[in-house]
Amino acid sequence: AFESPEKGSQGGGDQDAAKGKSSSRRRRDALPVPRPRACVEVPRDDNGNPALPIQLPALLVNDLGKIDARPAFRTSKCIYPLGYSAIRTFSDYDNPSLKARYACSIGEQDDQPTFTIKCINKDYSVTESTPQRSFAHILKLIKEKGREVPVNPATGEEFFGFSLATLARLIQELPGAEDITVAPTSEEYQRPNDKYVQQSYHVKENRTLKRSRKAGAQQHQHQQAYDGQDPLLSPEPDETAGAADNSAAAAAAAA
Repeated sequence: AFESPEKGSQGGGDQDAAKGKSSSRRRRDALPVPRPRACVEVPRDDNGNPALPIQLPALLVNDLGKIDARPAFRTSKCIYPLGYSAIRTFSDYDNPSLKARYACSIGEQDDQPTFTIKCINKDYSVTESTPQRSFAHILKLIKEKGREVPVNPATGEEFFGFSLATLARLIQELPGAEDITVAPTSEEYQRPNDKYVQQSYHVKENRTLKRSRKAGAQQHQHQQAYDGQDPLLSPEPDETAGAADNSAAAAAAAA
């Protein structure tokens, strides 16, 4: 039987289409590489470690905690450092029209992480196995007051601060984090694993730090001029980079 060129062409086209679908399916199944996240730099000590406490939007981080290699202390998106401690400003569970401060911390029980939220200056505390379950108790109390639940933060991870790019970067920098992290460009990332997916960050300069450093440098220059430009009688620029008021106090003492 004679097969027309059109039919033969269609058969070849079907094969090409099948190959294209297979290739497209492989591309869809491949895990995407996370986009870089924007964050800001934080004050650091002489050793390059974050200077605690760290003030972030509505969150004061008192302790970054330590990396725990057990799988229960992480997900692919979050690392839960043992000993982490922070204070979150949020609606008062007892009077939602006001703000309250909640102490958030991560502990351990039976080889599993525990997430505690305690309302400061009030006799209320809740401990659960996940950030979301702890946060759900606060939201339930607010609903019982007949108030609309705040939309931000919306999850337990957000309440503890883990969704903040600046904090996530600091936790990813903790010693031992590299042992529980998988790079999104590696073959291991495309295979099933229980590791945290390494994030990349675009670090922006903290404007507050920039203003403090500028004020400190100006104060240092003025002090040098006053002291006859004798560097031994004025503070070093790095010592004045932290805060302008410290520079002014040092300058007054030197005078």
